[in-house]
Amino acid sequence: MQAFKVDLATQPGFAGSGFGEDEVALMAAAAREKLATMCESTTSSTCVLSAEDICTFTVAELGSLKRFIDPLFDSIDIILYVRPLKDRMESGFQEILKTRFRAIDQRFPLNYMRLALNFDEVFNQERVHFFKFAPETFPDGDIVTHFLAQVGAPAPAGKAGRDNSRMSKEAVQLLYAYRKYFTTQDEHDAEIVSRLEGVGSTPLIC
Repeated sequence: MQAFKVDLATQPGFAGSGFGEDEVALMAAAAREKLATMCESTTSSTCVLSAEDICTFTVAELGSLKRFIDPLFDSIDIILYVRPLKDRMESGFQEILKTRFRAIDQRFPLNYMRLALNFDEVFNQERVHFFKFAPETFPDGDIVTHFLAQVGAPAPAGKAGRDNSRMSKEAVQLLYAYRKYFTTQDEHDAEIVSRLEGVGSTPLIC
């Protein structure tokens, strides 16, 4: 995000930062230098850049990303998992609330077709792979194991990871009120969210 997003200062995670063009340019240069150093220093045959934020990139920003990493690797594949729209709205709303406030009536744009066309245009269609987020179709229901298989990495021993946990309606209501009235980030925010994940049992959207 910091390395390639042109309108960084307008992004939700940086809202109110007051970054000027010069500051954004300095942050971009520093982020790119760090990314290049990490890529050039690895001895692995496969590198994974986990970056959900690139789904918000414009075609121009995706092009900038591709031109930057092209010289560093022999090939680049894009692997994306998409949820059914209801699940995507529910998951996206919860994940945003975990870090900052989002009004319940705020628009939540969803356009998988545009997303696919943007990636196809920049990275070529044969290098862009879309999968439905459907745990029942993954090995042991684990998305991490499924992803590792796509990049040719061995399956881990046991369950590899944990999906974004779905919070109950009661927990989301509490988190919504907390984010709305306590807007300043706190060092205990992650702990609060973790405790809320065990509250209630009613689905957010029935």
